[in-house]
Amino acid sequence: MRLKGKVALITGASRGIGFAVAELFAREGAIVYAGSSSNPSGIFPAGVSGVELDVSKEEDWKRVVTDIVAAHGRLDVLVNNAGIAIRGAIEETSEDEWDRIMAINMKGVFLGTKYAIP
Repeated sequence: MRLKGKVALITGASRGIGFAVAELFAREGAIVYAGSSSNPSGIFPAGVSGVELDVSKEEDWKRVVTDIVAAHGRLDVLVNNAGIAIRGAIEETSEDEWDRIMAINMKGVFLGTKYAIP
């Protein structure tokens, strides 16, 4: 129970690895917030609260971290898990698709770290 009582935010937690991490953290006794832009009110494991979070938007990070800190006085753990991939040949990938990948996979990690550290 190393996570008992810790406050955690996990991005990209509506499915896959993020969902599994949220489930494990909750089972270990953490207070878990599952950030998702695609399914914030979705079905999460027991003890996990969904929050709407588009990791590419600074305003979302400010709101979510502020709300968590207001509720618990701190944020102990951030799992910057959100990420996307667009399947297909690079020569068929549009600039808009590339920008979206960079916004989620890179900018999202930067913003999460920026707001979680303080």
